[in-house]
Amino acid sequence: GRHEAREIEERAYGVLEELNLGDLAHHTMGELPMGTVRLIDVGRAVMGGPSFILLDEPAAGLSHAEQDVLKAQIRRLAGDAVGVLLVEHNFRFVSDLSDQMTVLENGRVLDHGTPEEVSHRPDFIRIYLGSTGADSPPQQHKPLAVPGEAPLMRCTGLTARYGRIQVCFGIDLDMPRSGVVALLGANGAGKSSLLGAIGGLVRSGGSIRMEGEEIHGLPAHRRAEKGICFVPEIRGNIFPT
Repeated sequence: GRHEAREIEERAYGVLEELNLGDLAHHTMGELPMGTVRLIDVGRAVMGGPSFILLDEPAAGLSHAEQDVLKAQIRRLAGDAVGVLLVEHNFRFVSDLSDQMTVLENGRVLDHGTPEEVSHRPDFIRIYLGSTGADSPPQQHKPLAVPGEAPLMRCTGLTARYGRIQVCFGIDLDMPRSGVVALLGANGAGKSSLLGAIGGLVRSGGSIRMEGEEIHGLPAHRRAEKGICFVPEIRGNIFPT
């Protein structure tokens, strides 16, 4: 009845406040960055009153501040006698949060223990962090840009935002006519948002010139006609069924 619906609504607002998301209660999901959506996913699980919760890479796409909020929420759940099994490759997140850690390699258990114990073991360092590469000969790479040649694409002062939330600020980036440019950054740094801004799928500002032509004002399908193809991280976008 109405009384039950009111209790559920009050509980939902309470969960949002615990996640520091109370101010976003009346936003649509499409307005929010992926990190915030992941926090809301956790809130949805909490609403069900679970006794055991499985979290599959919940820190992906979250800024450090959002990760801290999520860690506090997971600790609160564990303190309320809720078991948590967390799958994650963000070692900082895991080591700050976990009581016990199991490391897998090729489908088999490599190690088990506290984060402090596991982090000092040679097999974990070798598999998870990799070798220093000191014994490898230096590789010679072909320069990406030809001196004096104009870039294929030039982004100037590029910004990206979801509704009122800005996630990229004044980015300048040149793409050569051949070769590979990599964007590096922590979860939540704005990498995927920048790709979405270039592809026309995320609201943006600034300038994007391709072959000397300004394309920033073009919708996504017109940018595709110009030759830009965007392959997103989201799985299942080619409808496998």
